[in-house]
Amino acid sequence: MPDWLLAVRAVAPIACVACLGGRIGDLFPEAAVAVVTVVGGLGLILYMLLVGITIDPEPDARTRRRDRAADGPTVGAMVLLLVMGAAGFEPATSRV
Repeated sequence: MPDWLLAVRAVAPIACVACLGGRIGDLFPEAAVAVVTVVGGLGLILYMLLVGITIDPEPDARTRRRDRAADGPTVGAMVLLLVMGAAGFEPATSRV
């Protein structure tokens, strides 16, 4: 079993809000968890809107050309690896 799955299985009983079978369900009533979940979701959406509104696109425009120059060799290397990898495979033949 992968390590990440073991970690998820270890944390799931503690933070299981949907089933309220974990420690959160023992500490808080179901109605309180529902209210905090809705308020937290709205708060996250409003915060992300605020951050999106305050981002100034002008500094991005200055670095866009440099970023595009770096993208070319990266995409080229990926295409080269794809072609080299595909050259090693034979076409599939159907056996009926």
